[in-house]
Amino acid sequence: MLSTFVYKRHPLVCNSTLYSMDHYPVATGPICKAFQPDDLDGIRQQFNTYGGCIIDLLTQEECDENICAMMRRIEKQPFKDEFKLRLYDDCNNRVRVRDKGFLKLIKKPLSARNKKALHKSSPPHRMFGASLLNWHTFWAIRQKPQAVAIGQAIVGQTNVRVMSNRGVEKQPTQGMQEFPHWDVNMRTVDPRAPRKFFAGKVMLTHGSFIGMFGTQKPEFIQEYQNECFGPNGDYKQYSKNATKFTIDPKKDKRGIVSSAVKLMLKPGQWFIWDCLLGHGTNKLSTDAPMQFAMYLSYRTAEWDPVYKEKCGVDEKTDQISSYLTGVPPRLYQGSNDTVCHTPNNWINFPKSMTSFINKIKPGHPMITEKLCKAHNHMRPSIEYVASKNYIPFPLTALGKKLIGIDEWPLDASMFCNVDK
Repeated sequence: MLSTFVYKRHPLVCNSTLYSMDHYPVATGPICKAFQPDDLDGIRQQFNTYGGCIIDLLTQEECDENICAMMRRIEKQPFKDEFKLRLYDDCNNRVRVRDKGFLKLIKKPLSARNKKALHKSSPPHRMFGASLLNWHTFWAIRQKPQAVAIGQAIVGQTNVRVMSNRGVEKQPTQGMQEFPHWDVNMRTVDPRAPRKFFAGKVMLTHGSFIGMFGTQKPEFIQEYQNECFGPNGDYKQYSKNATKFTIDPKKDKRGIVSSAVKLMLKPGQWFIWDCLLGHGTNKLSTDAPMQFAMYLSYRTAEWDPVYKEKCGVDEKTDQISSYLTGVPPRLYQGSNDTVCHTPNNWINFPKSMTSFINKIKPGHPMITEKLCKAHNHMRPSIEYVASKNYIPFPLTALGKKLIGIDEWPLDASMFCNVDK
């Protein structure tokens, strides 16, 4: 028995197959405290105690700038004219991203007309509302000295890399009702080893984080490893080729999933969490406004040799090329999962893939083919390609070190006191 970690269930909406992430209780108490970015000691202590920490990172103006940048990229997709984004206000006036009333329109619950327009004009989204389209939108935030200093404080060394990742443009009804998971393979992880990276998400609008706080503790993980990986265990691999693992709710005898709470986050707040913390995501209701966010994480600076073994190019080369061309890299940093340009199941559902391809201007180079292993033949697919109009965001001296263009000096001062 897991005597140390037996969780008390909350009275939730629950049946034999589903835990609704929308019905977890709102978190209260110390975990809800938000820290200023320069309070490194406080942030580190909160992170180590609870497995996560809220940090007030961005101003409202910075949030709005990034929302507009994300939506401009959606406006400029290479779609046929009938599929281009067109939003309208209550007076039937078209509202573009550059227009004064755009932010007010996009932050409130959407009209049925605008919901339909966004659905028709959006890039391929993963189930939790993230897309590759805005991978390179957030460099002004990634190279913020305060954010980097926090990354250094959490991983415990000066030389760090930024883990470039997706943007979230979650629309009403997007998200997953049931997705309690860990971002790493807990079957083999050493819970007492120093963490080489952490996860993080910056909210640009109001949002939430669903956490199973306590599941990152070494005592819990060691007991769970010893007891739960047999044939009757409640732990299963999320995807055949992925490192994520999730609990099967039907076998969650300890109430781990139902111990989760919902942490409410404000625009500009960065929530960072331990890579071993179990967590989940919620599905937006039909009357909810859009939710905008960006993933922001840092890791230790060494390059992973497994990267080249999996995709034929070394990690440093691929990351720098991605920054210079605007094309997402081949693998996600940290997990080395393959970066998929469309939802994973599209390759086996040609109608979904074809429906999206039909929106793109004929002959565009992002239209390609990919092998469907289930049927052993090539099917239409898409990949993001270098755009003629893409201009990499200017990097500071600090930003160049974060991506590997320049290397950290051996005598680099801790917490970005120099060479910003």
